Amino acid sequence: MATAMRKFGNIFKVIGQKEIYLPPIKAVVTLLRTKHLPPTFARFRVPLNWNKLDLKDYLYHAYGVEALHVRSVVRISPIQPNKPAETRASKRQWHRPISTKYMTIRMEKPFVWPEEPKDYTPWDRKGYNAANAMRDEEEEKLLPEGKSKLPPDASWLKAEARKLMQSRDSAAR
Repeated sequence: MATAMRKFGNIFKVIGQKEIYLPPIKAVVTLLRTKHLPPTFARFRVPLNWNKLDLKDYLYHAYGVEALHVRSVVRISPIQPNKPAETRASKRQWHRPISTKYMTIRMEKPFVWPEEPKDYTPWDRKGYNAANAMRDEEEEKLLPEGKSKLPPDASWLKAEARKLMQSRDSAAR
């Protein structure tokens, strides 16, 4: 019996047998920071079409991590009025954004996140935040409500409008 085990190994171990196709750039597996879970657990955001075996195989082949147990949950997004990219006002149409799938694995060896860096200059954090703020401002301008809002530095527009109204009233008399 012992020689058979040495010769054939553990024949019941099925992990790592499936050849996988690494996902395209759109299908990304993201390791999430979860402070409420112990270090032997890890949580991932995965594509909707992945199953537990796909994640187990992916982690085993790509990183050598053996997942002992996998839990999965699909979070359904709430129904929203109109599409977020819609720039012009239209009748109210409801849609449901794409759901997200999360998988939590239990590992044999604990994984501890590295400490967050104190200095973000190598990653140009200020430039990143400035670009995000500029993008948010531009997106707000494209929204239907954004057209009717005055910019914060447009107090001079009110004075110009009063002058125009007064000149129109004096010309009508």
